[in-house]
Amino acid sequence: MRDGDAIAIEAIATTVITRQDFRTLMRSEPRLGEHLIELLVNRMTDFHYRVGEMMGQSVEQRLARALLALSEPDPTAPDSNGRSDITLTHEELANLLNTRRPTISAAINKLADAGLIRKSGRRLRVAKPHSLAALYQDQEE
Repeated sequence: MRDGDAIAIEAIATTVITRQDFRTLMRSEPRLGEHLIELLVNRMTDFHYRVGEMMGQSVEQRLARALLALSEPDPTAPDSNGRSDITLTHEELANLLNTRRPTISAAINKLADAGLIRKSGRRLRVAKPHSLAALYQDQEE
């Protein structure tokens, strides 16, 4: 079971490695083992944060945080001065926030009606990042 999906933007090759070969590799490359432990700790921290967020924040607040994170400019892109459009479907956003698509659609409409985001076809754009951030920060204080 995986909790995420990815789409390759370039052609890739994959390979299968047995559990025993993987263990042997970790023993022969201690830095790889350290890196994997750090990765797992970070994932567990993120998991606990997301569970706490689901328990203590409304869907609108969780959506606000996600939209801000998803629209962060890519610092490696030459034109990264503005926020990026969000092209995830309502279904994908619902899966990301562990809720239902109709709930996300209603929350998106609420944020758009308030002028915090703009909808253009299948794209969402953060219109007022500071106001959107204030939406979820009010709950945390």
